Amino acid sequence: MVQIKTPEQISKMREAGLVVAAIHAATREAAVPGASTKDLDEVARKVLADHNAKPNFLGYGGFPRRSAPRSTRSSSTASPPRTSS
Repeated sequence: MVQIKTPEQISKMREAGLVVAAIHAATREAAVPGASTKDLDEVARKVLADHNAKPNFLGYGGFPRRSAPRSTRSSSTASPPRTSS
């Protein structure tokens, strides 16, 4: 069932999305050779603090970071295409 959002809910969702976009931009800029995932997490921490925002996952289920940067070349989480039998 689709839940229709109120204008206030949509406004809050937009605000949160803008903070996420700011985190993406800042961590993308900071992701240089030699930067650690801890360094990128610190960048995310600063952006969150600048926006008076709090991270969703910090401490959730023991999650130790504010963000989840990957240290692999591919950040894709998509499943491979299905093959017909």
